[in-house]
Amino acid sequence: LLQQRGKKRHGHHFLVITAPGRTQRSRLGITTSRRFGKSVDRNRMKRLLREFFRERQHALFPIVDIVIIPKAGAQELSLPQIDAELERLLSLSRHAS
Repeated sequence: LLQQRGKKRHGHHFLVITAPGRTQRSRLGITTSRRFGKSVDRNRMKRLLREFFRERQHALFPIVDIVIIPKAGAQELSLPQIDAELERLLSLSRHAS
């Protein structure tokens, strides 16, 4: 549902879909298909994306629901590279964390 009604932003390594939140706090969804890579790559990416969200959840205002879909090649990124791209896509200030 969010993928249909949300605002989409395309980055080099990620597609980010956001919509106004429907609960008391921001929520994160992650979609990784088998086309993304092996299970170890998918699980690592999900761990890194959850860590990104956990560290910045307080900076998301107003409350939003977010779905992040990593694209091919994203598995090569480090956490700081993921942070930089997603902060840009979500329009977060680097000083907010």
